[in-house]
Amino acid sequence: MAAIRERRHQGAADMKRHSIRSDLLFIGGYMIRSISALALAFLATPAVATTYVGTSSTATVIDIPGLSTPGTYRLDFTFSRPLYVYFEAYIYREFWWYRDGEYIASDDGPAFFSYLPDDRVQSNSLWWTVSGPFSGWQGDILEVGYYRVDGNRLSFGDPDDSSPYNYQINITAVPEPAQWALLITGFGLAGAALRRRVRASTGSAAIA
Repeated sequence: MAAIRERRHQGAADMKRHSIRSDLLFIGGYMIRSISALALAFLATPAVATTYVGTSSTATVIDIPGLSTPGTYRLDFTFSRPLYVYFEAYIYREFWWYRDGEYIASDDGPAFFSYLPDDRVQSNSLWWTVSGPFSGWQGDILEVGYYRVDGNRLSFGDPDDSSPYNYQINITAVPEPAQWALLITGFGLAGAALRRRVRASTGSAAIA
């Protein structure tokens, strides 16, 4: 009898070790897939990371190149003292309308994003989105259009104070919320699956 109980205990221990190894492999495999998915999400995001740092005592104007790939962008600025700030993204739009495959009309013009606070500011963060080409139906009319970025300009200073000031400007691309949502959902599903596996392995060990 003692030998039988020993074999049963040994079998339960082997089953538990196998379950732990299986769970670790499961978690490791999911982590690798999650990291790969996150890397792909960042690759799908416009590759932008620009910093401007300097010192000035007069008005400063920074023409920011690029930022034309569709996506969401973030601009963070910090000054050593409050300054007047103005930012504008020069976005141009153009649309065409069709009915039954026949051209009807078109429209074009600026679609600026601008930031102009009433008073001096020392730091802030701005977000804006550049849309890509699109098409959609408005009733029986097909609307086709696109947006183009012709430039981005940030200017700051204080005409009433000529003392030196320091500035730091950071510009980055922001991953789309849908990309983060997919990743978080995946982690939740993996956690639920892992809990089921643990309960199943615990039940099997108890039966043994």
